[in-house]
Amino acid sequence: MRPIWITISFGSSTGGVAGDLAVGLFVGILAPFAQILFDTVGAILLRVNLPVAAFATLVTNPFTVPPPYYLAYRLGGLVLRHGNGDDWLKLAGMVAREQGQVGHWFGKLLHWLQSVGPQRMSGLAVIACRSALLGYALAAIGRRLQANYRRHKRRARPS
Repeated sequence: MRPIWITISFGSSTGGVAGDLAVGLFVGILAPFAQILFDTVGAILLRVNLPVAAFATLVTNPFTVPPPYYLAYRLGGLVLRHGNGDDWLKLAGMVAREQGQVGHWFGKLLHWLQSVGPQRMSGLAVIACRSALLGYALAAIGRRLQANYRRHKRRARPS
């Protein structure tokens, strides 16, 4: 058995960054916390480039998380055939009405977050899979176009 530091890839792989990007996007979207830790485990198990995969997890950050999470909640509701997402609007109205009473709405917020967990996580799983596939395809196409361009440029060079 080889030592773990030999199995971690820090160089470029023969397949380009497509797999690295796919692993990073999948973990970055699906894991709500400790993304780089989970990504490191995934990168080691799948033998992809660790720095590229870790960098790809940064697609989600505190500024970009709310819209995808709302979309995941709505998408998960469709997948699981739960309500139409009006709970989100009810929560926003409740928070707006009860802004001064932090203790009152905070308990309701925690209860609501626990009740939407299945919808949000199933929606995040769908978004993570699609993002990973799209990232893989775009990186593979980009690598192919770059290789064709270099080949064309090399052939056009006068000998």
